[in-house]
Amino acid sequence: MNVKSEVRSSEMKRKNYRPIRSLTLFGTDWTIKARITMKGEIKHWKNQRGEGYLLPFELIDEDGVQICATLFNDAVDKFNPILQQDKVNGVEKLA
Repeated sequence: MNVKSEVRSSEMKRKNYRPIRSLTLFGTDWTIKARITMKGEIKHWKNQRGEGYLLPFELIDEDGVQICATLFNDAVDKFNPILQQDKVNGVEKLA
């Protein structure tokens, strides 16, 4: 996953963004532009397969379509400082 904050990237204005409603489980080449409407708390998890931590957040695009997303482990460390509630971000290739 790559995240570009509105403060960090002027290229967001030039990029072709896809609406959230066009995303599928099988598509891997996409970029959306959305506002973070909710950024949850980092939570620790543990089960039989291991343990780690996660960060849930919600996004809304310019069409008003919302999507929930969750970061896990290393992605939390990498993107938590970038993701800011009520800021617009470009998000691409989330897996």
